[in-house]
Amino acid sequence: MLVHWSVDRVKAGSRGALPALIIDGQDFGTIVHVEMTDGAVSRETRPLDAQGKPLPKTLKERRAILESRRRLQVVNEFREKVLGKSKPPPFDVVIGLVSVFGTSVARTRVNKADWKKYTTKHTGLATHLWSEVVQVLRQRLILQGTLDSVPPLWADLCTLTDTLQISLESLVRAATKDLPEPKSWAKEKHPKGGQAK
Repeated sequence: MLVHWSVDRVKAGSRGALPALIIDGQDFGTIVHVEMTDGAVSRETRPLDAQGKPLPKTLKERRAILESRRRLQVVNEFREKVLGKSKPPPFDVVIGLVSVFGTSVARTRVNKADWKKYTTKHTGLATHLWSEVVQVLRQRLILQGTLDSVPPLWADLCTLTDTLQISLESLVRAATKDLPEPKSWAKEKHPKGGQAK
């Protein structure tokens, strides 16, 4: 669940846009598309100045937020455009993933259609199991919360891509290009006549 100040509304086709269901207020039940903002760092935990106002974020904090946004973009791009788009990994890898994460089939009483699927899936088993576990893995790669939740999500992605032997290099490069450091930060890193912060 996200709070309104941790996201910006964006167009559905925007890079990094995530669908969100509004669960409070006059737009209750409406599905919109949002993008994480720097507000994901809790306002309540920010240090205050003498007047009780939140101090501006340090360069280190802003760079950490930017890196989290880049990593979140990589996760989203991988989930939507890479995962499950190529041929299945080796059968032992598929079986290992299924044994740990399960499949997308609901744990309810199976109906006739399910049993028909069971009897006809004896061929191409690896492909079938892979398509099922991919749906579970995609759900695991959806951000639950704010940018503070990106590190465990990123760790999950790195472990998964290592297992599948898929490189993230091109997605990381694209995210770095799409979300560059503001030019104004360079002055803070190398202030005139001073040391980098």
